Formats: sequence, structure tokens, C-alpha cells
Amino acid sequence: MICEFHNHEPSLYLEGHLYPRRLTEYECRIVEDLLKKNVKPKDILSALKNLNPKNVSTLKTIYNANEKLRRREREGKTQMQGVMEFLDQNGYVYYSRANVLTNKLEDLFFAHPRSLEIWRAFPHVLLMDATYNTNKYGMPLLEIVGVTPTNMIFSIAFVYMHEEKQSNYVWALDCLKLVMEGYAFSYLNKTWLTPHKEKFVSAWTDKFLNFGNHTTNRAESQHAKLKRYVETSRSDIAKSLKRIADVVES
Repeated sequence: MICEFHNHEPSLYLEGHLYPRRLTEYECRIVEDLLKKNVKPKDILSALKNLNPKNVSTLKTIYNANEKLRRREREGKTQMQGVMEFLDQNGYVYYSRANVLTNKLEDLFFAHPRSLEIWRAFPHVLLMDATYNTNKYGMPLLEIVGVTPTNMIFSIAFVYMHEEKQSNYVWALDCLKLVMEGYAFSYLNKTWLTPHKEKFVSAWTDKFLNFGNHTTNRAESQHAKLKRYVETSRSDIAKSLKRIADVVES
């Protein structure tokens, strides 16, 4: 404004202004629901324009809505506070280790309650394999999966590791044993192994009962499914955790 007058002619179209690019309350709900389902921003924008051809929102509008949603979900909490709260509220079994000097998270083991229910029914085969490019910190993600009698794969537990080395695998196995000792190990030991162990000898084809599972191919196929949900290697742990929950619940 110069002397209460505009220094240019008024715009003929409003596409370049923030006001017409705003989302209606109904569109905000659509965007929020689609963001929670991990739909890509460009696809969300296309959906909005299909619903309303007069919509002049841009990708920046969707990105801003995503940032507002993330801020609202954090509610002033740090990322790790949000992660631990998510695990607590959803009934996960989890264990963590932090650096003794910096107090930063180094390893995080977590198992979804639904996964543990399925594992109780099918505890015989466990496959472990690590995958990469699931988070912006470069932390390998160890996935532990099981196999049902009908050869379906299901997730049992996940472990974020600060680096892939033998001691971290040992720690992950120790966590798994702690979970197992609550039901599966004691059940197998008391009900089957102690009274009937001699009847299982013929089933040990090499050293351990494996039902024909000799490779980690099944775990790697589960990695592919996981990455379809995570989609980007730039996610923080809080967002990746929610995508992992979607994989388990699927």
C-alpha cells in the first residue's frame, strides 16, 4: 500500500493467493484421513480436485496440512516420548537400550499384541532378517517373522538397531526369550518336550525342526510388504512405527 492505494491493478484471478487455496473443513478431514493412511500428497491433491474441480489448492497446501497434523499428534512431546507413549497405549511388549553417555536411544525391540496372539498359536518357526532404508537415521530394522501351517507369514517382533552387529542380534534374541518365557516356552516345555521329547526325534531333519524353512526368503518378502507401507527412507521412528502397526494389523 502506498498512501492507502494499491501500487498495482487488482488480480483477475486468485489462484496465486493463500485465501482460495485454503481447505474447507470437509476437505481437511479427507486430507487428514488420507495422510494417516500414508497416501502420497500428490494423490491426495488429485483426489481433492476430483471431488471439486474448482479446488485450486497446491501441493504446498497438503504439505502444510501434514505438518499441522504431525504437530498436533506430538502435542509438545519429543519424538521418543511420542514413540514410548504409542507403544504403551497400544499394548506393545517392548524393551530399549540407550547410550550410557548421551542417553540417546540405540536399540528398540517391540512386539504388537496381535502378533503375540498369533505366535502363541504357531510358535514353531522363527525367521530373522534385517532390512534398511526405513528411517532417516539409517538404523537397520530387524524383522522377526513366523510361519503358519498354511505357509502364511506373520510378523512377530521388530528391532531398531543402531548398527548391525552380532551383539545386537544377541540382545534381540534375549528380548524375544523374555517374551517367550511368558507363555510359549513354558507351554512347549511342560506340555510337549518333557513328556514326549523322544517322539520328536524323527522330525529333526538336520539340527532343528524347521518344516522346510531353510532360507530367510519369507522374511525378505515381508520386508517388501513393509516398505510398501513405509514408502520413504526419510521417516522418523514415530511415523515408521505407525506404518509398521499398519503392516501387522493388515
